[in-house]
Amino acid sequence: MTTRRVNLCVLLAGGLKPSPLAAAAGCSVLDLTADGSKTIMEHWIEHLAPLGSEDAPLQVRIMHGSRLAPTPPPDHATPPCLQLSIERETKEFRGPAGVVKDAANDLPPQATVLVIEAARWFGGDLAAVIDAHSGAQAASDQPAVTVTATSSSAPGGIVVLERSTLDLISELGFMDLKEQWLGKVRDAGRRVRVVELGDSSPSVLLRERSDLLSAARSCLCDTRVSDVLSGGAAGLRPLYSGSDQGYFAAVSPDSTIEPNSSIVDSVIMNGAVVRSGAIVARSLICPGAVVQTNEVVVDQVRSCSGISVSAGVGRGERSR
Repeated sequence: MTTRRVNLCVLLAGGLKPSPLAAAAGCSVLDLTADGSKTIMEHWIEHLAPLGSEDAPLQVRIMHGSRLAPTPPPDHATPPCLQLSIERETKEFRGPAGVVKDAANDLPPQATVLVIEAARWFGGDLAAVIDAHSGAQAASDQPAVTVTATSSSAPGGIVVLERSTLDLISELGFMDLKEQWLGKVRDAGRRVRVVELGDSSPSVLLRERSDLLSAARSCLCDTRVSDVLSGGAAGLRPLYSGSDQGYFAAVSPDSTIEPNSSIVDSVIMNGAVVRSGAIVARSLICPGAVVQTNEVVVDQVRSCSGISVSAGVGRGERSR
């Protein structure tokens, strides 16, 4: 039986304004995939499963604030050790910190809450972050909050906190998690500990097309176009003869790739179709999207509805 070290996990799945990537794809980032197989939602489920047990499932509340609600995962993808719910934020303009407070309000002050910025590809060990927080809590300094940071000192998108620290957030109004709430925690004399994830534990924020391609390259670093070809995968061939070894193709087994198509540095997601003679380069072909015969798709996001958005289009206000 798993020892309960986390009482609640809150996955922040987007605010009122969709990120450029979500807007271009026409769906939640959690419905997309970076490795050609698992969705980002299923990716987090895999990370969270060891934190729960069948006897005491870990409650996972997936909170979103836009019309692009994440799609519930299939039953077979949700283990009995997790209790998942997808919920629309009940109060407008609360900000990430306010959403977490509202989701955790019923917990006792000493409860441990895991907060994850869900639109991320995380290549590390989530349990190790929990261990670092639990070990520090048992030590004399007793930090109330543990935050993660990448090797470049950017926020890592994973926070472990004591529920009592959320009392610093008002019942109404907006508060940001990183700048405003953490500042209040420090001002209140509560210790904040930073855990650096390091290069071996990438945490890629998925806001733009290039971010998802970067995550795909990271998780498919050993899967080259030539390897896909040698496996006889539906007639794939390199876009250029003598292709550089750095090129990759992440292709969902649930997609349809017709012969004589060319795919390089791209992600083809579940249910997508790439017709014969098509060229796809540095692009995302989202679930259910179609690339027509002999069509050329370069530096684009082909949305679930079949609309393409070129690189650089859709940049806007920062959202979580």
